[in-house]
Amino acid sequence: MYSSIIISVASIGLAVLFYSQASAYPLAASRLPMLLAWAVGGLATLVIVEELFKARRRNKIAQAAPEAAPAPDDNAVLDSAMIPPILEAEDEGPKPIVWSAALPFAAGIIAYVTLIPYVGYLLVTPVFIALGLAISGTLRWVPAILVALGMTALVWVVFIWALYMPIQLVPAFFE
Repeated sequence: MYSSIIISVASIGLAVLFYSQASAYPLAASRLPMLLAWAVGGLATLVIVEELFKARRRNKIAQAAPEAAPAPDDNAVLDSAMIPPILEAEDEGPKPIVWSAALPFAAGIIAYVTLIPYVGYLLVTPVFIALGLAISGTLRWVPAILVALGMTALVWVVFIWALYMPIQLVPAFFE
């Protein structure tokens, strides 16, 4: 629970940052980043609301004694509180944040954002994506590299070629 809320608050912060930076772009180029910022902020807000409802439900279930629960009537409509949460893993309580994974990932994001102006988008982005996918165990190295190259090309087509966004593509010493 707590990790979801922390990630959601951080996502809202990043959405606000992206929105404020996109407001300086030309009108045609700012529409998509602003829309994405609203979408990320809205979805993160919904995650926070969902986690708060789950916590409230867990507290109600914990406070209610099983013998105090009314016996279901054949004519009664079943209430969700009367059905035990069998398949929900969240009812086991909050899971701790895995700092050994969260801190290197956060450091990688900071390094990624810091290196783009110096090394360039076309080099930093596929390296960051491939490392993230391969090190996390999501994909093996070859598929991770292929996905990284494909995502980099897709983002290049959308943001740089189609929307003319000013991003440092290659290392500064090449220009």
